[in-house]
Order: sequence, then C-alpha cells, then structure tokens
Amino acid sequence: MLRFLSLTGRRVGLSLLFLGLLGADRVTKILAERSLVFGDSVPVLPGFFQLTLVHNTGMAFGMLDDVNIGAKAWILTGVSAVLIAVIIGFAIKAGPLSRWTASGITLMLAGALGNMWDRIAYGYVVDLFDAYIGDAHWPVFNVADATICVGVGFLLLESVAEFRGASDPPGGSSDIAASGAS
Repeated sequence: MLRFLSLTGRRVGLSLLFLGLLGADRVTKILAERSLVFGDSVPVLPGFFQLTLVHNTGMAFGMLDDVNIGAKAWILTGVSAVLIAVIIGFAIKAGPLSRWTASGITLMLAGALGNMWDRIAYGYVVDLFDAYIGDAHWPVFNVADATICVGVGFLLLESVAEFRGASDPPGGSSDIAASGAS
C-alpha cells in the first residue's frame, strides 16, 4: 500500500510539473504577444539577455525557418505529433521508469505540446527569450524549448549513469511506473 501511495504521489507530481510548464509556456507567450513589438528587443540584462518577439515558422532554433512550403506548419505539426506518440509509446512499453527518465519525458512532452499548440493556433511558434554575448546570439527561444532541452539533458544524465554502472543518477529513484510519466 505504501508503494502505491508513493507512486501515486510521484504521478501527481509529474502531472503538476507538466501542467505548470505548459501553463508557464502559454502565459509567457501570451504576455509576449500582448506586450512586445514584433522584432523589437527589450533589454533585461544588457549585454547578455533581452526579450525579443519573433515568430518561428521553422523547427527548433529556427531551422527551416527560411524554407517556403505552403503546408510547412501542418507538416511540422504532424512531425511533432508523431514524436509525441513515439515518446508516449516508449514510456508505456518501457515499464518502470527512474525519476530522471520520467521527469525528462514529462519535460519533453510539455515542451513539444506547448510548441505544437502554437503551430496549430498560429501557424508559427512564439519565441521571446534572446540570450547573447556581444554580437553572438543564441537563437531566440521560449519556455517550451527550454523544457525540451532540460528533458533531453535528464535523459542524457541517466544514460551516462547507466553506462558507468550506476542504476540511477545521484538522488534518483527507479520505481516510477511508466503510466506515471505524464
């Protein structure tokens, strides 16, 4: 009974994490669309970070942004939907997931759904965070992009730990059921 309650608590925690990140992504994008002028930048930390509203019609980090295909938004939405299905399928078939894997999958799903929401609603993804040093700019990104990257990082940490012979990265727990991954 105690194990069930522990797993249920983790599922609730992952669900709240998912909803919180999806909500944070939506709120920041809505605020950006209402408060920022497209293409203009608002310095936050001069020389390092600013808010810049852009519409990304491509993929991650603006890849394919310059490609002009009439149905590009729908093609990219379809690719996103397939990747989301693959991630969910992996989580279901994998059995019990470690805390790091379950969290990584949750982050990746929240980010993928946040950006897919934009593509369906607008035909592009709203990006607003602009990190830079001098003239060197990282591609403008959003909360969803960041959560995808952190989720992938969690999975990489897990892989390195497994490769080195550890069953879980420090602080991890290997008893989260696959059905609790989202």
